[in-house]
Parts: sequence; C-alpha cells; structure tokens
Amino acid sequence: ENLVEILGENNATFTASAAGLYAVETLSGNCRDTSECVVFTSVGINNQTQKEYRIYPNPADRKLFFENQFLNTAIKIIDLQGRLILETKTSSKLHEIDVSSFSNGIYFLQTNNKVKIITIQHTGL
Repeated sequence: ENLVEILGENNATFTASAAGLYAVETLSGNCRDTSECVVFTSVGINNQTQKEYRIYPNPADRKLFFENQFLNTAIKIIDLQGRLILETKTSSKLHEIDVSSFSNGIYFLQTNNKVKIITIQHTGL
C-alpha cells in the first residue's frame, strides 16, 4: 500500500478534513502496527449533521460514555484489524457503552463520518 503520513498528527483524536481512506499506525518500542483503512466519504464543517461529541474516560476500563446532543446516533467500534466490534445507537444524550468484555487495545469509534481513537485498558480491579 502507498500510505502517506499526515505530518504532525499524533494525537488521540483525528478529524478528517478531506474524503479518502485513513488508517492509524501505533508504535511501542520497536513494534509497529497499522490498522485497516477506514473510508470517509463526507467531511466538512458545514455539514450540520456532524456535531461534536465527547467520549470519556479515555482510556476506558469497564464503561465508556458517549455524550452528544442527539438521540439515535449510530456508533460503531472497530478494532485495528477493521473488524466491527460493536454497533449501537444512542438512546439518550449520555450513552453508556459496556467495554468490560473488550480486549485491552486501541479501537476506532466511528459516528457521522468522524472517527476518534479510544483505548481500552483494564485495570484488573
């Protein structure tokens, strides 16, 4: 694949500014892993359906909270291999997601053509 690095993008979240294919690369010591590509077909700040939302805590242990101003927002959680782990819709402005059965690691949370990176890190308590 001909992947091109987006210089300066090393934060926990990324909002695409152009349609295209996007992937995340993670590094730990000498190990490097690149996710499957995620397709973005509609982006832009003028799209009124793309309102900002909050996800917390991140990293999460047992519960992850998704907060936005709309009901019935579609949420997908995808692992680094591109597998769909969870697909749900919000039932309130503060939606709770049980992540206690997820493996430790990095995931994509996708909604309204926006993707945020979440980390699951079980504390074992």
